[in-house]
Amino acid sequence: IAAGWYCTEDGKTTSVAHWLEEDDFRSNGGVMNHETIESISKRRKPFTVDYTGFGWLLIKKGVFEHEEMTYPWFAPKMQVFESGDVQDMCGEDVSFCLDAKEAGFEIWCDPRIRVGHEKSRVI
Repeated sequence: IAAGWYCTEDGKTTSVAHWLEEDDFRSNGGVMNHETIESISKRRKPFTVDYTGFGWLLIKKGVFEHEEMTYPWFAPKMQVFESGDVQDMCGEDVSFCLDAKEAGFEIWCDPRIRVGHEKSRVI
């Protein structure tokens, strides 16, 4: 699974992120630590991430056929942290990344591939 990246609507962070631990979630209310534009601009080689937005994504044949990747592949779900005390509803992109990682797939981001992503404006 490979991705490029794009700027998020705040203009400071990107579409790729790393999961936070439960304690981090409790303290900041977010489940992900997004790469900033500054940090990703310093990278020169592809690197692994825990999450990527779906604005530019390549999924190789075999991912969907893998026995641990169950249909529907793109559906929101409740993310439950290890203790069971903290839960977060996540969208279809986060859900897919969680499932893919649990099935043993790596998600790669190539920092040299920056794309636009159309929302209410192209970011």
